[in-house]
Amino acid sequence: MPIIVRETKTTLPPMAEGIHICRCYGIVDIGEQYSEKYGKYARKGVILWEVSDERYTDRDGVDRPRTISREYALSLNEKSGLRKMLEQWRSKKFTAEELDGFDLQRLLGLACQIQIVNTERNGNLYPDMTGILAVPKGTEVPAQENENIYFDWDGKSAAELTEAMAVLPEWIQKKIRDSRSFAELESSPAVDGFMPAEEDDLPF
Repeated sequence: MPIIVRETKTTLPPMAEGIHICRCYGIVDIGEQYSEKYGKYARKGVILWEVSDERYTDRDGVDRPRTISREYALSLNEKSGLRKMLEQWRSKKFTAEELDGFDLQRLLGLACQIQIVNTERNGNLYPDMTGILAVPKGTEVPAQENENIYFDWDGKSAAELTEAMAVLPEWIQKKIRDSRSFAELESSPAVDGFMPAEEDDLPF
């Protein structure tokens, strides 16, 4: 009798649609990714938020907040999704000086309101972030539970990068390994990093 094995998939139930209070806990540079839509490569990043009022039980039986993420081109040009998202979150446009360089690490630990809508893909419902807003003053925001994740390339070798990304979700690790930047890094001892922006007195 043959021993049949199959892929085991775990699908969480859909999140409640509507507005949720969240905290940003992850900023990950995933390198140059190819866009089928635009037919070119662009440096991209993933931003992760924990959704405080949506919970699940992990493999160790620990109750944890669910998470949601979005991928953005790492650009602040006037048409970029990242710029639009940040300006919605800030409730304020970027100044010309800020557009010269904004350090995304400043987002870690900050609270926001995220609009979540469930979208069907391949027969399953997945939560999508469709909007973001600042948290009104006086709103009680739950404490952050996930440890902050900040992942950049910053002169790392391919071996160092592989070791550093062990803390990342597997699907993000795969994106990094599949990027053109990682392929180039494997054949080169160095990689250009991002220069942090100078700090100012804005919340972020």
